[in-house]
Amino acid sequence: MEPLYQRFDAFVTISSGEAPEFRAHDSRAFWRRANHFTAANVTGQPVLALPSGFGPSGLPLGMQLLGRPFGEAVILRIGHAYQRATEWHLRHPALVPHATAPPVEEPETLTEPHGEAVAALRAECTTAAGRAGLDLDARMLAQLLDGAPYALAMADRMPRDHNYAEAPANVLTLQSP
Repeated sequence: MEPLYQRFDAFVTISSGEAPEFRAHDSRAFWRRANHFTAANVTGQPVLALPSGFGPSGLPLGMQLLGRPFGEAVILRIGHAYQRATEWHLRHPALVPHATAPPVEEPETLTEPHGEAVAALRAECTTAAGRAGLDLDARMLAQLLDGAPYALAMADRMPRDHNYAEAPANVLTLQSP
């Protein structure tokens, strides 16, 4: 990103569209494949989310402004100018009078993995969660175990020979799935 930081003050992401139904959520999607938010996630850039319209179903759409590292002041100025030039932040989805909200069903808990390799992963995750002061219930631990192989593979792609003062998030190399 360094060559881009030298050329541009900020970046604008595309909208990912309307939010999917709650039951369609896939907690592993973030780890499985890169998406248009990956750059901000791995570089530690400051990010500002802003409303940018409504989709066909009337749900809000958003965009993100990404700045250079420590460039919060720039993206806040850009965001302020955007809000002064548009009225998206003042609009709300149309509500139907006397409508009742549809029932929300929580997505199924991830299936509990088994096997020797999983036992080692479980021990590593449990130890890491304990060091972080986290008290995970069974569902949270299942989610952690589900994403851990992807996160650990991502960490393995991180060069180990970076300068001590360099933020590790700025040296991660993304690979195609």
